[in-house]
Amino acid sequence: MNFWFDANKYSSIFTKNAIKKPELGKHWLASWRDIEGLVHHDILYKAETNNQAEYGSMLMVLHHIRSWTDYMEHEDDHNIWLEEAIIYGDSQLVINQMTGKYKVKEEDLKNLWIEGISLVHVLKADFGIDVKFRWVKRDINNEALGLKGKIKDPGPE
Repeated sequence: MNFWFDANKYSSIFTKNAIKKPELGKHWLASWRDIEGLVHHDILYKAETNNQAEYGSMLMVLHHIRSWTDYMEHEDDHNIWLEEAIIYGDSQLVINQMTGKYKVKEEDLKNLWIEGISLVHVLKADFGIDVKFRWVKRDINNEALGLKGKIKDPGPE
């Protein structure tokens, strides 16, 4: 099953709301697609940088998958519904750190990375879900999240 994540400033997605509530406009927003294909936009109050926000968005996906395992344990098929989760994002840093291609050097990202890796291990060890990470171009990611045309492409990270 495919999942998508991204992070943007609140004001770049919800311009009119940001004008009405300027205190929201400065926050980072996690955009992610859930197991049913619905797109969510959640404010990341603790994120101060783009990379923290990208990690926060990716963690929303992992926590969502983990929460579904609790629900499915009570069903008859015991998580047969999800043997593989492929998580797509346009942050090369997050994807490459989660796959082990890059080391995590930034202190402010280490706890986020540890949380992500821990969730990946729990999903595999306890529920048999193989989590994989794939990088995609920003325009493909925006389209998957229904953001195409809503934000300006700021260029590579």
